[in-house]
Amino acid sequence: MSFLLLKELEKLLESGFSKTVFRVPEKEPGDYIPPQFFIGAIPPKRKKNDPDYQEQSDFPFIVNRFWDGEDTEDDSLAVIRTICGIYTAGNVTSGEQDIINMVFRCRRLILEKAMLDDRYELVLPLKWSFGDVDDRHGQPHPFYGGVLVSRWRIPGVERILQPEKEIEIYGSGIKE
Repeated sequence: MSFLLLKELEKLLESGFSKTVFRVPEKEPGDYIPPQFFIGAIPPKRKKNDPDYQEQSDFPFIVNRFWDGEDTEDDSLAVIRTICGIYTAGNVTSGEQDIINMVFRCRRLILEKAMLDDRYELVLPLKWSFGDVDDRHGQPHPFYGGVLVSRWRIPGVERILQPEKEIEIYGSGIKE
C-alpha cells in the first residue's frame, strides 16, 4: 500500500508537469524536456557498453521518496520528500527562479488535490527548502535543487485482538 502512495503522487505531479519543460545539460541550446520522474532515487549510471545504455541526462528530475513515518493510536502518517533538480545554462537568477517555480508547482498541485486515491490525505504543514543544509541558499550553479516535504495520513492497520482481550474489552455478548 505504501508504494501506491508514491505512485499516486507521481501520477499527480507528472500530469501537472506534462506541458512544462526545462533545460537539458550539455545539449544544444533550445533542448528542453519535461521532468523525469523517479521513485526512491535516480537510477545508477549505466556503462556505455551496457545494451540498455542510453545517452541521457538525469536533469530535470522529480524524485518521490519515503522519508519517515509514524503510527499512533489515532493515525498512521507517512512523510515523503519530493526532491527536484534542474539545470540552467543561464545565470544564477534564472537557476533560482526555475527551481523555485518547479517546487512551487509541486506545492500547488499537492495543496489543490490534498487527497490521493481516496485514501491518502495530506496533513499540513507542507514544508519546502532550497539549497544545501549548511548554506541555506547555496546552489551548485548550473545545477539547482529543492525539496518539498509532505505528510500523508495513510490507512492504519486493524489490530486483531486475542479472544480473551476482546471479551475483556467488549464483553462476551452471551448471557449466561
